[in-house]
Amino acid sequence: MGKSNSPTPSQIRELQESKERYEKFFQAAAFGVVIHDGRKIIFGNQEAVRLVGGKSQKEFIGKPILPFVHPESRLTVAKRILQMALTGKTAPLLREKFVRVNGEPFNVEVTSTPIHYQGKSVFQTIFRDITESEKISEELRESEQKFAILFEKNPFSTALSELPSAKIIAVNKAFEESFGYRRKEAIGKTSLELGINPDAETRTKIATQVKEKGSIHDIELNLRKKSGELRTYLVNIDVIEIAGKKYLLNTARDITEKKQSEKALMAAKIQAEETAAQEEALLNSIGEGVVSIDVGGRIIFTNKVAQKIIGKTAWEMAGQPFERLLPLVDEKGERILKDKMPLQVALKKGETVAVSSLSTPYYFKPDGEVVPIALTATPVKLVKETIGAIVVFRDVRLEKKVDRAKTEFVSLASHQLLTPLSAIKWYLELILSGDTGEVKGRLKDYLETAYKSTTRMGNLVNALLNVSRLEMGTFAVNPENIEISVLADTTLRDLAEKISHKSLTVKKDYRPPQWLKADPNLMQIILQNLLSNSVKYTPENGKIILSLGGDGEDFLIQVSDTGLGIPDEDQPEVFTKLFRGKNIQEADPEGVGLGLYIVKSMVERLGGKIWFTSREGKGTTFFVTIPLAGMKKREGSRTLIARKEKENGKREQKDNFSN
Repeated sequence: MGKSNSPTPSQIRELQESKERYEKFFQAAAFGVVIHDGRKIIFGNQEAVRLVGGKSQKEFIGKPILPFVHPESRLTVAKRILQMALTGKTAPLLREKFVRVNGEPFNVEVTSTPIHYQGKSVFQTIFRDITESEKISEELRESEQKFAILFEKNPFSTALSELPSAKIIAVNKAFEESFGYRRKEAIGKTSLELGINPDAETRTKIATQVKEKGSIHDIELNLRKKSGELRTYLVNIDVIEIAGKKYLLNTARDITEKKQSEKALMAAKIQAEETAAQEEALLNSIGEGVVSIDVGGRIIFTNKVAQKIIGKTAWEMAGQPFERLLPLVDEKGERILKDKMPLQVALKKGETVAVSSLSTPYYFKPDGEVVPIALTATPVKLVKETIGAIVVFRDVRLEKKVDRAKTEFVSLASHQLLTPLSAIKWYLELILSGDTGEVKGRLKDYLETAYKSTTRMGNLVNALLNVSRLEMGTFAVNPENIEISVLADTTLRDLAEKISHKSLTVKKDYRPPQWLKADPNLMQIILQNLLSNSVKYTPENGKIILSLGGDGEDFLIQVSDTGLGIPDEDQPEVFTKLFRGKNIQEADPEGVGLGLYIVKSMVERLGGKIWFTSREGKGTTFFVTIPLAGMKKREGSRTLIARKEKENGKREQKDNFSN
């Protein structure tokens, strides 16, 4: 009888012990272990059950193996199992995608090998979940990619050097552009070898600080480019750690132009401060009050004279409304409305507003004293936009006293001249009339010349008297209802001889209303001055147009002519006392330049306005407005004198000199 092939009890015991050792080992393993026959699971350790999301090992055993493999990988895994069965060789370590019991996919590293288990040829598959490690790896790759992008795209020059050698291992494009070295020229060398930082002492200090603190930030260094040019850079150096190894990260920003701009700006600032100091000294040395004001009418700057006149310090006035600190009243003591204030008019219209001496406002001081001031407000413009104003003013009490003294003297002197002039003129008229006997020949010519000169002297005296009465405010206004057109026709008749002599054409344009409550004497002075000027300065065969009538809330007098016109350079001075343009001096050397000054002074005191337009060689148009509401009665000790022209070639029978 042959030998039996059945295992002995000893062999069975050893086999059982071997199986137990195998299962104990793999039960304790930190990776999943599955034994399967290619179709179903024979054994699975606790970690394998956990990884696939199973409840127990017992439930796990007997399950089909392929459902735990992701559909994307099932065909590949099936082929690999068949290959192992045919060749008996172990499958290499691969990455596959498995599926948990709940259907959630996860990535694994897996290897399989053919083994004998419980007397059968089976496959042992070992796997571990690499989902988290792959996620970390992906994040690391992304981080490295971001770092690479940031490194390369950084607009500042950036270089990465290894430690402790300090050799450059990477530079960005900005480094190449800034220092002029290509990557392959810079990599593998130190900045010292490249000659970028030529100052040995500075290098030593930087190295010491980086070693002690691990970084150095915002240090300005003069670094050399490949071309040899030294430029100023703002440098940051940090010790960083990558994968456990330390590196130096160097960034540098070229601030050469910025430093040059800062230097230029500082020089400009110093110059501006010096200029401001000089200007402030200049403004404080001016004998007039100067105030700088913003577009809202608030004070920015005041000089010492302004502080003295107003009685407050610069700090007390800063930011305050100008009109609140310098309230103005007119000569009657009535407050000037805000929108009529010179400052507000200048800010609104963007034009310089100067208060004339005849309409000087008065500053009402807190202590009750009323001080006359002369004031000019000039807008400050930036790109045609008004951004503020400069107000210049001064106390004119002394000037007023001096002017009044001069005016009183002129008035007194003029009065003293009247009596002898009146007597001379009366006797000349008496002789020339033939009442004392016939006068003939050259003697008559001499007497005619004397008579004309006396008449001119009388007109001058009357003009001076009118000026003094206007400036002292002693003239009376006695309004009554008058027809202006009738008064205008009378004035034209007085000028008829001269108009006829020069063959001038006069056109009248009278529009309603023609009745106005006004002082006939004052209206005659206005009409006589404007019309006589047009007649006097219009060449032969010229044309004069007189327009009268209502214009809104005003009565408008408009006198146009085709006369000599006023040169542009003379126009600002037309209403100035005793001013006569060069072209009219040649045409009429005997004038004194007081007529338009008197008219303007009188019209403005009556609440009206006067202005003109003119082109030299083409003619002039004067405009005068008087409120339709009429003139207000004014008490005064004197009346203004209207000059009369000769009529029909005869000498005046009535004395032209009046007190």
